[in-house]
Amino acid sequence: MYIRMASVAFGLMLSFTSNAAVLTSEQGVSVLFINGQQAESKIGENQIAPGKNQILVRMDKKVGRGSSAEVFTSDPYVIEFSIESDANVKLYHPKARSHQEAEAAFSKREPEWLIKQSGESIPYTVEKLQGREGFLPYGDLEGLLAKHNEQAGMTVIDKIQQSEVVSNTSVNVKHGSALTQLQHWYKQASTEERKAFRKWMVDQE
Repeated sequence: MYIRMASVAFGLMLSFTSNAAVLTSEQGVSVLFINGQQAESKIGENQIAPGKNQILVRMDKKVGRGSSAEVFTSDPYVIEFSIESDANVKLYHPKARSHQEAEAAFSKREPEWLIKQSGESIPYTVEKLQGREGFLPYGDLEGLLAKHNEQAGMTVIDKIQQSEVVSNTSVNVKHGSALTQLQHWYKQASTEERKAFRKWMVDQE
């Protein structure tokens, strides 16, 4: 369903939080998706906004030494965390110096990733993305992630990208109602942002 009014509201509210943090990762980490959208860079810098964020990542790291060294590729994991400022964020993979250590790290239900903002560890949740049966279980990451979020009852919005959308552009609302999404962003806003938003709403009457 296309909802023009929702796009106006989203554009306005998200412009208030347009200051973005930079997400980087330790060597050996691939960032695949950010808030439901394909990452700008798998191994470089990506922008994320203050508030709740969801990333899809995996470890692609060369482990071992000498002739026995090989690249260990983990299954993809969905990680969610919140940041309250635009200070930069860095993601670290679970400790894995050898193939055996990597297998042990990812045999856990919740591998021990590490996320730091301004040098301080921040809390997160992690869950392995469920693949499909048979050949190439992760051949459609975008579809699998969308299914994961749908089953979790989530609506994931790319906040950085949405803030750049012209206010009169229609938005394809794929999950959830416009009201639910508006309520979500209202809760994320500061007191001053809420006042500005309410004033804008009155002006639309």
